[in-house]
Amino acid sequence: MNKFARYLPALLALLLTGCDQNYTMDCDFVVVPYLQSDKNGRETIAEDIIGYYFYADTSDYEVASYEQAMAGELLSKKGLPEKVADGKAIVSGNDGSLRFNHLTQAKAVLVLCDTREKIYCWREAVMEPGIPEVFTRLRIRTWRTGETYREAGWTVTLPPSEESPDEPAEE
Repeated sequence: MNKFARYLPALLALLLTGCDQNYTMDCDFVVVPYLQSDKNGRETIAEDIIGYYFYADTSDYEVASYEQAMAGELLSKKGLPEKVADGKAIVSGNDGSLRFNHLTQAKAVLVLCDTREKIYCWREAVMEPGIPEVFTRLRIRTWRTGETYREAGWTVTLPPSEESPDEPAEE
């Protein structure tokens, strides 16, 4: 009997059990947010960030305002009721990262709010079964004041620029 035939039953058993594995959806999504205040300046770890997650799809829901993001709510694009957050991110480690623990559905909308700078960011995250952690960076470019821009899957909305009102002429 050749060596291949001797190991064939064990090889078949391994292949068959491997094909029948049931992967559960349980993913930790980790975001490290950075601020860049000057166009060519260095990035610093963002502080005072809070985060929410929603089991929702960005084709159905969006974040319409900073106040809504802070309240942990999504606005429906299709006349559905507003969606309230399914959970909140926790700050983990010394690197300022936010951890969305145990996401158990294939799609989630992640929302971050910078409470100091009044900035909100959101994105859809797609999880795959069997992948326990996803790590990503978010670069918030505060020098782009007063606009909404997209970067690496995130929609970042900065507060309107604060122009000083015209002073009344003295008489």
